Amino acid sequence: MSSALSLRLPLRRESARSLREALRPYLAAHSVPEKEARDIVLAAEEACINAIMHSGAIDSGFLVKARVVDHSVILDVSDEGRGFDHGACAFLPPADPLVEHGRGLFLIHELMDTAEVMPGPLAGGTTLHLVKRLPTFH
Repeated sequence: MSSALSLRLPLRRESARSLREALRPYLAAHSVPEKEARDIVLAAEEACINAIMHSGAIDSGFLVKARVVDHSVILDVSDEGRGFDHGACAFLPPADPLVEHGRGLFLIHELMDTAEVMPGPLAGGTTLHLVKRLPTFH
């Protein structure tokens, strides 16, 4: 399973939760099983919420890119040049779900197979790079 097409969504704060309206049909079109699709959408929503909370990207928004490659869904959630507090975005060990910023990071860690914080496409920005491997059927 591989897709030459990817989904690219520039989002603002008020539309972060509407992400599922675009992401779910994209995942369904690529035959992503329902359980994995739910996990991916929730992780993407949490990544967007964390982008807002920790980068100060309230007005400038952020960008979500999704693609399906080799039985994996790859998501990149980038803020627009503000940059996360990398100390607040630690995935390993899993974040403490009881601290202010920990719930979303803990959920992302539990839902996705890979979660990394890396420099974003814009100067000073940051990207949350998330990968979910899909089950293969023989």
